[in-house]
Amino acid sequence: MAEAIFNSKIPIISAVGHEIDFTISDFVADLRAPTPTAAAELAVPSTIELISYINQLNIRRNKGIVNIINKNKEKLLSLTSSYILKNPESIYEVKAQKIDNLVEKLLFIIKSKLDNNYNNLKHIEVRFNNNIKNTLNNKTNRYINN
Repeated sequence: MAEAIFNSKIPIISAVGHEIDFTISDFVADLRAPTPTAAAELAVPSTIELISYINQLNIRRNKGIVNIINKNKEKLLSLTSSYILKNPESIYEVKAQKIDNLVEKLLFIIKSKLDNNYNNLKHIEVRFNNNIKNTLNNKTNRYINN
């Protein structure tokens, strides 16, 4: 029996006799109590201890909840006071400005291309008119000289 008590994975309190009696189980058990009543008192926490422990757990839980609420409140205040939420149009202002700049650049490029093409056409027109004049002058001179 002593070996079974010693090897038990379950905690054993030995409380077989009265205070003056000792048994072998008293020496191999995890805990010895002088009487069975004392063993029960050792094995089970008192109601006062349990209530105190539960109260401590409640206090810790409440503090934890308050901390979570406060942290989330701070996050919410931080978000609601952020520049983006107070001025949501600011997100688009930068993009709108970039689009305006690109449109201006595109219009400038188109105007430059049109101006360049217009100048090329003018140059071709001048050359064409000069060629016609030269051709007419040559034919007129040949006609007069013949």
